[in-house]
Amino acid sequence: DPSKSFMVIDIFGVPGEDGTGTNHDFKDSKAVRKSGVPPKSVWDPDDWIILEAKTKDMYPGEWSGVGSLIDGSEHKPLVFVITELADPGDDDESRYIELYSPNGSDHEITDDVWLIRWIDNNIYPDIASAYSLKGLTIGSNGFIVVCNDDAANDSYDGACDKIAGSGSPADFGGDDQIAVIVGDPSKSFM
Repeated sequence: DPSKSFMVIDIFGVPGEDGTGTNHDFKDSKAVRKSGVPPKSVWDPDDWIILEAKTKDMYPGEWSGVGSLIDGSEHKPLVFVITELADPGDDDESRYIELYSPNGSDHEITDDVWLIRWIDNNIYPDIASAYSLKGLTIGSNGFIVVCNDDAANDSYDGACDKIAGSGSPADFGGDDQIAVIVGDPSKSFM
């Protein structure tokens, strides 16, 4: 089983299922985690709201549920929650993944934490698109915003903490599955 080399911390979508036309399809929209819903290793559609949105409707780093997940002031290891995934209908270059760490403000990520995605109906994640968060410092507000293109940083007035690039998990089309994992995903497929 390839997943034995890493542990899913939080996920959006169902690995092995093409998201097109499913309840986790948010092409040309955004998926927003409901307030008070903690991170989960198995996706639950009742935890999310899908909203039709354009670039002007996106506010990376300003999730309304901040502070309501857990009191994580002294918890270790760092907790990561996928709070928003954006695929604005008017601008493919302004896609982003927003993560929140209720106990990680101003901390450097020292663990082997990755963003990964599953494309279409593949049962294994796309290892070539895996994006390491190790070495990144979490913002003072607890957010990390990973964008797919420099244009996103321009669209959101510099809200992007990292530009992951084309083909990265942040370059999804709204029908892929996204996860935060701990462990090296490449060791699963060597």
